[in-house]
Amino acid sequence: MFKRKIERVINQYFDGARQSGKTYIIRKLSKANFENYIEINLKDDFDNDRVFEKVKSVKDFYLQVSLIDSAILNNKDDTIIFLDEIQVYPHLLTLLKPLNQDAKYTYIVSGSLLGITLKHTFIPMGSIYETAATMELTAYGHELYYFDSKKVGEVDFLINDYANVSILPIEIKSGNDQYDYRAIPKLVDKNGNYKLKKGYIFGNKNIVEYNNDLITLPIYLIMFV
Repeated sequence: MFKRKIERVINQYFDGARQSGKTYIIRKLSKANFENYIEINLKDDFDNDRVFEKVKSVKDFYLQVSLIDSAILNNKDDTIIFLDEIQVYPHLLTLLKPLNQDAKYTYIVSGSLLGITLKHTFIPMGSIYETAATMELTAYGHELYYFDSKKVGEVDFLINDYANVSILPIEIKSGNDQYDYRAIPKLVDKNGNYKLKKGYIFGNKNIVEYNNDLITLPIYLIMFV
């Protein structure tokens, strides 16, 4: 279940200052959830052979990656490729969309100046919030699960609620869709099938609200769950 959650958020962008722990977290989560882990530091490539400087197509990219580790060709579904310091080669950003639509591998991208490099590129904030929540909850030792039901809907995270001997559902929202959810109220409904004690909704609005057993909080408070 946790791997399923990782696959939903890991094909996104990690942005942050140097020495902020991005690479450590990426390595730890990737190696724990995928059999094959390939890390490509594009800054090192730029300082040496610059093979990825010449990459102009998805085919070229796969060729270079296969030269690094040909074993991935036989195990595509359980392979994650980490592209670090991608700001060195801005032209590779144009390949991210076709690469992320490719079902062969899972990708994760990081760069200290990525926010500047992508200033004219749309990044879905919902995915970024989910990524941040995944990193934060995992850092505090929570095992993450994902709820999805055709009748009820989906909830981003389920974690153990030891204090209430129950399960705690967590929904991550961004922008104006902070109140756009349908599944989590059904999970905490005392007259429903699940009858969970409470649920959390985290978003980018600086508000604290209590609505029966649903608690809405700013995203930065997720560290206190």
